[in-house]
Amino acid sequence: MMGRGHLRRQFGHAARVLSAVAVVALANTQAIAPGGRNTAWAVTGPALAGRVPAGFDPVSVSAVSAGTFWVLGAVPCPGHSCAKGTTEATSEHCDEAPTPHATPLCTWLVRTDDGGTSFVDLPPPPAPLLKGTYNGGSEGIDTISFANPRDGFAFAPYTTVGSAGSFWETHDGGRTWSEPPALANKFVVAVGTGGGFVLVLVAGDCGATQCADGVLLRSPLGTDDWAPLALPVPVTPNWGAAMTVVGRHVWISTTPAPMSSDQLYGTLLRSNSSGDGFRALVSPCLRQYTGSLTAISASVVWAVCPTGMSAEVLRSTDGGARWARLPTGAPNRFPVLAPLSATTAVLEAGPDSQLLRTTDGGAAWRSVYPAMADGNSWSWVGFSGLRTGWALQVQAELSGSPYVPVVQQLWRTSDGGTTWTGPVHFR
Repeated sequence: MMGRGHLRRQFGHAARVLSAVAVVALANTQAIAPGGRNTAWAVTGPALAGRVPAGFDPVSVSAVSAGTFWVLGAVPCPGHSCAKGTTEATSEHCDEAPTPHATPLCTWLVRTDDGGTSFVDLPPPPAPLLKGTYNGGSEGIDTISFANPRDGFAFAPYTTVGSAGSFWETHDGGRTWSEPPALANKFVVAVGTGGGFVLVLVAGDCGATQCADGVLLRSPLGTDDWAPLALPVPVTPNWGAAMTVVGRHVWISTTPAPMSSDQLYGTLLRSNSSGDGFRALVSPCLRQYTGSLTAISASVVWAVCPTGMSAEVLRSTDGGARWARLPTGAPNRFPVLAPLSATTAVLEAGPDSQLLRTTDGGAAWRSVYPAMADGNSWSWVGFSGLRTGWALQVQAELSGSPYVPVVQQLWRTSDGGTTWTGPVHFR
């Protein structure tokens, strides 16, 4: 059994770049992007209604319609000082900057209601922003997720934090944030919303090498009425979990407990009643690789399953009972997949790869964006509806220390991923 730090480094990137669909799967009209590929530390900075500060670096995106979406990111702290909360200035986190002479970064949150033509600042959750694949066991957030225009959540999955992280919620569109007591200091593994509920899979106490059995908690949206749900088999999310939700249909792919040495694949839990009852199926992913799931309907689910040094893209048309491998070539172990419908999806196989699109359920793929040189790539792609989508383009990592942050740009499509324009200017 591997330790938590090793697990984060090995699987944290997959948990983040695999999207709207991997660690967090939302209602069918949403898009969500998690954090980037390198590490920086940021503390919450004051957000004021008005112009977005220069140097805003987008990290996570969540949309509830073609026009309305939120972007979580970082900006250089005003006056090169670290800010804590919205009023108190402090140097408490300044030593956690990427290098001794780096400008500290502040957490920032913006919202648009006109498709990205203009943005307004909102107060971010009072938690450090985590950018990267290894955050040294820091508590903080790297993902923003809205279920509707009012109810949203900010968090970092356990597999990308390596410790009990932060989970924050808002019920007024991001104007105020609070930490629900039921989730304080929990090991959050996966989050999903749909059917009027938010579901959160948390691990029990995680020691040096493994976590106790997972617990699934549920609350009606707009409330803090959290209650545990019964699972048909014990699960141990040592390697994380993938959750996807569409309406009242829920799928969770994770590791069974106890894990038999001859069991190659994980467990796929399926519910048709928002988690009131589950049945256990065989996951399309190997037991030690979480992968990602994206449900389009009660019957069609897409999946990305790492296999070691590569990955497979699969699709089910019967709700997860059977899976078909799709001919996508030889994807990198962390491909980016963004399904739009039962038959249409966009895929980047890995850095330096073309952006591909299929309209026939994955039988054939064609290029819609050329491969980028020098290691530039897409860290996330997501859609809100059949035409409008967004993507985070990562500029090549700098040589030297792995703790030098990279810059991401937000791009947009209005024709279902056939053409892309960007970057979006935050103003």
